[in-house]
Amino acid sequence: MWRIYQVTVGPLQSNSYLLATSTGREAIIIDAGGDPQRIIGMIRPGMVPKKIIATHGHFDHVLAVDEIRETLGVEFYIHEADQAVLDLMPESTERFLGERISPPRPDGYLHDNDEITVEGARLSVIHTPGHSPGSVCLYTRGILFSGDTLFAGTIGRTDIPLADPVKIILSIKEMLYTLPDETVVHPGHGEQTTILREKRSNPYVRP
Repeated sequence: MWRIYQVTVGPLQSNSYLLATSTGREAIIIDAGGDPQRIIGMIRPGMVPKKIIATHGHFDHVLAVDEIRETLGVEFYIHEADQAVLDLMPESTERFLGERISPPRPDGYLHDNDEITVEGARLSVIHTPGHSPGSVCLYTRGILFSGDTLFAGTIGRTDIPLADPVKIILSIKEMLYTLPDETVVHPGHGEQTTILREKRSNPYVRP
């Protein structure tokens, strides 16, 4: 079982999550998109974060990685196919933020079907290309962290470099809509939803 903490951070209001084990002793940070001290502030006394996981490499999901990594001594992981997205970060931050910011260097790479295990609790990595080549979702029973692949009532943008509008639809239909209907979806932006709700009402992807 996991305990979920959430804070909305950064210039594009990304959702950052702290996922703690049931004992509260160890945790994972998902999408450190900005405001590093606010993310660190979610950590409870006695809790030790073990990893920072990015659902994809866009700057609004990794801006706080380096400061948090330096402060806490944790390692940073992302899907290997999104290294190309990270490499574009100086150009994208210059365009959106007015300054060139270097991307964080991954300590290791994620792959489809990897299992992230912390104190006996497990998260499965689901590779969902489309919004970016290496976009992933993280799944544990009844819970999905969908990054920018699936949102409440919409899907991730595909009018940006390295995105693929065909692949995102296939990812959602074949990888996400096959999850149990009651799965609660925690997206990279906006409010949470469920797989059933999106199957019934998301205008961009029908089952």
